[in-house]
Amino acid sequence: MFDFFGLEWVKKFNGEPARQLISEAKKYDAKQIIEFRTELYEFYSTIFNNQDPGIPIKELNSPYTLQERFIIPDILSSVKEEGFENNRETSFSISNQNEYYYDDYGYGYVEDELRRRNFNNQNEVEDSSIDIRIKTDDALITHNKNIIIGDPGAGKSSLLRYITLDILSSEPQLENISQKYGKTLPVWLPFAFITKHLSKDDSLSISEILYLWFKGFGKPHLFEIAKEALDDERLFLVIDGIDEWSSFSSAQQAISRIETIRSLYDCKILYSSRPYGFRMLKDIFTNLNSLNLAGFSKIQQRNFVEKWYNKWASLQGDTQNEDFSKTLTDNFLST
Repeated sequence: MFDFFGLEWVKKFNGEPARQLISEAKKYDAKQIIEFRTELYEFYSTIFNNQDPGIPIKELNSPYTLQERFIIPDILSSVKEEGFENNRETSFSISNQNEYYYDDYGYGYVEDELRRRNFNNQNEVEDSSIDIRIKTDDALITHNKNIIIGDPGAGKSSLLRYITLDILSSEPQLENISQKYGKTLPVWLPFAFITKHLSKDDSLSISEILYLWFKGFGKPHLFEIAKEALDDERLFLVIDGIDEWSSFSSAQQAISRIETIRSLYDCKILYSSRPYGFRMLKDIFTNLNSLNLAGFSKIQQRNFVEKWYNKWASLQGDTQNEDFSKTLTDNFLST
């Protein structure tokens, strides 16, 4: 009753003693929590879009936000298939397949190592595994503690930012993630920020570091709602870049403290890392679900390029021609 309607409705339906009990245990009612979530959304939207404005276009006077332009990538899952015939032609075509990646300001073709590894033996019939694509919206709902693993520029940081904003949004696009995490409070935090403060003072708790995070942006009051979410087991920690640290001991301490909070308060956690960094720290984790980020499919490549051409065309006043952006996209992808 309190979570949905507030203290006065608790009093009306459950009486004054219940209202007093709830008011002592909880600081914020449903209306206040909605206001805090809206403020937290604006807080992270400002940070993320300042850090990642996308492609630098000189005509771009109005922002093209991450929420508008983001293409949701897929997750690669290895599935064993008995008797898969791995002939030379198949092996060559798959091991040389490239995937298109984009993150922040960078483009590039990065070879899909998972595919090459699975097809490195030619002309043999053996038990093998093939990689299938799973929607991110499906992959993240089976476990409460996940890590997104991807090469530099694969888009893992952008994905974590988008997920954070989508959960806080009043109109979420990720339906399954929204159903699983919609009642949680996602708090995004760079791992480097945690290790930096632990290297200065190794007695700091994660809660204290969270306070320093919000205080550093002049928003210390946002910590209070995060603290209540932690106490109520509604906190969703989104930790970006566990491979980004200058001291291995502080990285170990950070993971240990995050894992302790996870055990004590049953909070949900989503990490991101490059493969090498994760291999160095993986023995510290328990019950962590690893998810490998896939490169853009052909359709995703096209959607990404066309989104930017649509934005550019709107700045040129060419919105009357419906085929304008499509033609530009075709020309770009054919080069």
